[in-house]
Amino acid sequence: MRGEVWKITGRHGGAEVQSLGGMLGPAIFRLGDREVQPFVVAPWDEEDLPDRPGILRHLRGEWPCVPFGADASRPGLPSDWRSEAARVDAVHDEHPHGFSSNHHWHLVAHGGNSITIGIDYPEGHAIAGLERTIALSDAAPAIEFSLTIRARKACRTSFGFHPVYRLPVRPGSVLLELKPGARAWTFPMDVEHGRTVLKPDQRNAAPGMLLSAVGTKLDLSALPFPSEGEDLALLTGLDGSIALTYPDDGYVVTQEWDAPHLPSCLLWISAQGRRFPPWNGRFRGLGVEPIAAAFDLGPAASAGPNPLSGSGTATTIALSPDAPFVTRYRIACSALG
Repeated sequence: MRGEVWKITGRHGGAEVQSLGGMLGPAIFRLGDREVQPFVVAPWDEEDLPDRPGILRHLRGEWPCVPFGADASRPGLPSDWRSEAARVDAVHDEHPHGFSSNHHWHLVAHGGNSITIGIDYPEGHAIAGLERTIALSDAAPAIEFSLTIRARKACRTSFGFHPVYRLPVRPGSVLLELKPGARAWTFPMDVEHGRTVLKPDQRNAAPGMLLSAVGTKLDLSALPFPSEGEDLALLTGLDGSIALTYPDDGYVVTQEWDAPHLPSCLLWISAQGRRFPPWNGRFRGLGVEPIAAAFDLGPAASAGPNPLSGSGTATTIALSPDAPFVTRYRIACSALG
């Protein structure tokens, strides 16, 4: 069950927030005389999935992940991406993308164009709880977010935000505006065996010069790729912003975040690549996820030595029980041209 569903409205649009996972979506941006809704709502949203993790049951829109990713056994993962001796201060969590992504949040405050929700983590967890505020801007079609993380003890954790947007079928129908110094890393192994388009484990490459699994050149700034698949690519050097243009629909989505907190951005390119339930080859979505993490390999890999941290890109943040950690980001929408 989605649990509680709260609505917020403003001069330039409106949105729903569900208690399960604290997820935002759908969200309407009013652009002149028309409205656009850029976020994904999973095609199985109305189906009963009691045996699935909470994060999947009513997957939609946007939510925070603390920690980001999930520890798992991945046969074939290159050795320098595996954490053989995890840091003793690394946060661990058995849930995919953290406890908060799979459980219900509670209402803290709700008024008109904004809402604040919170969640308490289980006793014994290094994270005590989260609180997040979602506010519709009065000045423009935009949503302002803040996230507060409270720790029970000094620790290090991966974390990130997980907005997921529409991914049309036509190749190249979403254009990503990247900084000139942006670099790309592909997931160290197949995301889904036989269904991954990008050649695995490309490191610190030019985003426009990536290779496919069969050796052809692919440009990460024009999505989706010509073939169906399931891919992850991580971008560094963005300095806390990225823009997605939907030329066929006439609008641009812009994300801005605190780059010192979230030094990279993970692209989840899900183009009907997962054939097992509940996906069943029917899901299309583009995750554009500001993170401090080693892909979604989990908190142990992120806190231990890994190629990203070795290159100078932080893959965790440090938390202290003495002071909450606060970060902010923004999603805006504007008409093209």
